Amino acid sequence: MKRLFLFLINNRCINQFWILIGKDNFVKKYQSNWAKLKYDESKSTQENVGFSHNKETQEAIDSVHKQLQASYLEHSNGNQVLDIGCGTGLYLVDFPDSAVLTGTDLSQELLKKAKNVVPKAKLLEGDFLSLNFDSNFDFIFSISVIEYVPPSKLNRLSQKVKLMLNAEGIVFIQYPHATTNEHLYYSDLSYVHYSPRKMEKAFVNSGFDIVSHVHSFDGRTLSGIKKDDKTYDPEKEKSFRNGAILIARKK
Repeated sequence: MKRLFLFLINNRCINQFWILIGKDNFVKKYQSNWAKLKYDESKSTQENVGFSHNKETQEAIDSVHKQLQASYLEHSNGNQVLDIGCGTGLYLVDFPDSAVLTGTDLSQELLKKAKNVVPKAKLLEGDFLSLNFDSNFDFIFSISVIEYVPPSKLNRLSQKVKLMLNAEGIVFIQYPHATTNEHLYYSDLSYVHYSPRKMEKAFVNSGFDIVSHVHSFDGRTLSGIKKDDKTYDPEKEKSFRNGAILIARKK
């Protein structure tokens, strides 16, 4: 019965209506509600945010860590760093001691664990779009969080990122990109696979120059494409090996 209910409120046809009226976030009450997540002490900090340690997944995650570190060192003009959806602090540990770290998350339990992982970080509970910050940042990043941002709020997110960045600040976004036609029509609002073209448009229209836009696992350029025809782990709906990294600089 629950599966039928979820299908009726979250499918390719009805989702266009939810997006049109700006109510596409309500699905989160029933699916992918991270605010209600309970930390499982029997699992690792990585497993608690939804990622296993199997070889293929770990290779993809390790690659993102390296690209995040390289991007900060190469592109950032300052040391003020913000992680949107920091979870257990898995990626906040990638920055040098000189970095001033801030993280946000919906889950109070994940933030408690993050405080143990990165004691020096300032951690804020809540939705990035609703939170107020004391200062701006030089480098804002988000790893595997954009898929939980409803389509009607994507432009608001890119605009707030711009607002919170200092001059010529950098944004680094890793996200699961569209690989099927179903993804382009938002068949699942609890986990959105955005088109690379749509992501670029959102940030360019908000006042960014695109620095790079590549596949997060194999490095292929994804700039300007609607969807990616190459898919890893086709038997899995959600695989971290199917992802993109968008890096942009505030004009």
